[in-house]
Amino acid sequence: FLIENGEIGREAEAIGMLAEDQFADVVERAAPEPFGRLLEQAFDARKHLLEYEANTNDQVRHRRRELYRCFAADLAREYKTVVLEKLDLRELGARNRSDTRFAEVSFHRQLAAVGELRLAIVNACRREGVEIKEIEAAYTTQTCYNCANRETFDAAVELRHRCGNCGWEWDQDENAARNLLKASEVQPEAVAMGSSSPL
Repeated sequence: FLIENGEIGREAEAIGMLAEDQFADVVERAAPEPFGRLLEQAFDARKHLLEYEANTNDQVRHRRRELYRCFAADLAREYKTVVLEKLDLRELGARNRSDTRFAEVSFHRQLAAVGELRLAIVNACRREGVEIKEIEAAYTTQTCYNCANRETFDAAVELRHRCGNCGWEWDQDENAARNLLKASEVQPEAVAMGSSSPL
């Protein structure tokens, strides 16, 4: 009925844009009983959902911040050198805008909060006196760590890739991390404390 009735339909479309004190006026002018009550109930339900969503988002952000803090602290205690890629998040965001999947990419980037993780790692390393090395990340994903052959593939689609030169199959994030470590000129045994793994 609300959709078919022109006047009430137009008012209903504007509900989402109204402040709470404006809503009563709309109901009184445009919506006869019992539709006024139905609209008011719908508005209350929408308000409740928005408040619930905001509260849930706050909890998720707090939990993520705590997880990143604990991970960074463990990292700083375990290693005496941490290698990070040089990353300009503003430039990354600008590149993503040209992607046809911008909304999805932006959502996942905000969800992961890479900048927050990076800051947690940097702060933890500084507290523990851990050396931080920043390395240019160009082609670290596409270059095969095993044979140094530079491959061409869509990294957004192909998360695992097999090198066309040597046949080694890699996870692109692990491959990039290994290349960053190699470029840092830090020996794996010098990076890890109490662990033989360079990653």
